Amino acid sequence: MDTKLILLIIALIILGGIVFYFLSRAQKKQKEIVEPTKTFEQNEIKYEAELRYEYSSALQSGDKEKALALGKKYYQSLRGAEPTNEDEQAIFDDLSKMKIV
Repeated sequence: MDTKLILLIIALIILGGIVFYFLSRAQKKQKEIVEPTKTFEQNEIKYEAELRYEYSSALQSGDKEKALALGKKYYQSLRGAEPTNEDEQAIFDDLSKMKIV
């Protein structure tokens, strides 16, 4: 009788493990379906933030060529077109404030 009880307990533990595995797998798939993918606007905001960070880092590094290129790229991403004269002036002002390293 004790052997049958032990085997029953072991079978229930194994069955519980299998049920838990499939339930967690189904929950993971459901979570993937529910979570929306990033929108184009969210990706654009992230890209602009990365460019702003790189531009700021280039200004602090003292590398004027790199800062100029990143400044133009950053302002171009903001405008969706070539940088305006005001943007060019802002970049020039930023470059003139740079420390020479």
